[in-house]
Amino acid sequence: MTLERIIKFATKHLPLLKVLTLAWMFLIALLCIIPPDDFPETGGIPHLDKFVHFALYVVFTFMSLFVFSGSKQPQRIHFILLPGIFIFSLWIEVMQGVLPLGRSFSLIDLVANLSGIITGLLLFRRIRYLLTLSQQ
Repeated sequence: MTLERIIKFATKHLPLLKVLTLAWMFLIALLCIIPPDDFPETGGIPHLDKFVHFALYVVFTFMSLFVFSGSKQPQRIHFILLPGIFIFSLWIEVMQGVLPLGRSFSLIDLVANLSGIITGLLLFRRIRYLLTLSQQ
């Protein structure tokens, strides 16, 4: 199965995955501080930015959970990690409202972020479950 190969590769190269996860976090922060005028036009797709928020946090959450899945107490790590990711997204939204970046705080962006976090968690759990079934 291709998914199993990806998981084995990622596990084998865990230090690289940790760096990529941190880089993804910085990418999210960078994209959120760039003035909106510097982004290309969306071609008339309404609310595309909400989908981008959602997708960024699905990937970030999934990568973070995978990086910490080998810890001795993964449930405890999840209890800390998931609220930490949400607080990170809240912090970015607050900074957008406070700093003169041409941006503003958006509750809808925060909801999109939270939806991405929850989806990333559910996706991680589903893939882990399917891998457990395939190994039996």
